[in-house]
Amino acid sequence: MINISEIFKATNGTREFLEFSLSKEEIDQLNLADELKVKITLLRVEEGIMLLIDELSCELKLNCVKCNKEINVPLKVAKQEWLYYSRRPKDYDDENEFLFINKNEMVLDPVKAIRQELLLNCPSTPHCQTECAHFKGEAESPKALAGLKELWESSGD
Repeated sequence: MINISEIFKATNGTREFLEFSLSKEEIDQLNLADELKVKITLLRVEEGIMLLIDELSCELKLNCVKCNKEINVPLKVAKQEWLYYSRRPKDYDDENEFLFINKNEMVLDPVKAIRQELLLNCPSTPHCQTECAHFKGEAESPKALAGLKELWESSGD
């Protein structure tokens, strides 16, 4: 939780830079290898507080899609924006899509936005840096393609 009482009272355009780490227990739904390093900027805007993610960096424990070996994959996310509203906007479709400032406690919880960015930027097909030994020599064989060519030529008669 980030205390925003000072920046919330400030004029529009006021910035506050923060660097911190989150433990792997604080970021659920992801299998972090170690802690997550976070660099953010808070910007006071008319609607509330803009959370500018300058950089997220960590290593994820994933399985290789080729050999299923557990690997650590570095992940860096840069330059994302999230708006925390101080009140409900005039035009909205679904109130569940908005992030709101807790004005009673004057704190902002960035974990939901950070988790979302990590999930959106997680590699879809993680693989070993070097070619997996299990898959060496299993490239498309010319014999399989030759059979397809013969089938194609015979159907043209």
